[in-house]
Amino acid sequence: MLKAKCCEKLEVLRTNLKIPALLVTSSSITLLPALTSYAAETPAPSFDATAELVKGFTSIGNQMTSVISGVMPIALMVFGAYMCISFGFKFFKKFTK
Repeated sequence: MLKAKCCEKLEVLRTNLKIPALLVTSSSITLLPALTSYAAETPAPSFDATAELVKGFTSIGNQMTSVISGVMPIALMVFGAYMCISFGFKFFKKFTK
């Protein structure tokens, strides 16, 4: 029973999908020569993967250096304040005993 219902639903789906699939196929066949002729007219760009990777990693390195140099003074001040407060509490506890 369940198998028959599934088969019926699949058959309905198959018949309903034939029209959109036919439209997509026909439109792509119609547009394909225009796209290939456009692609054939332009020269293929030269692509050097090594140069692009070096340029990308250099840019990342420069950005990381600028971020670190901007954040480091603030981080050192916050860490220094934390250390002063924690050592101050330890010293005060030892002094009060």
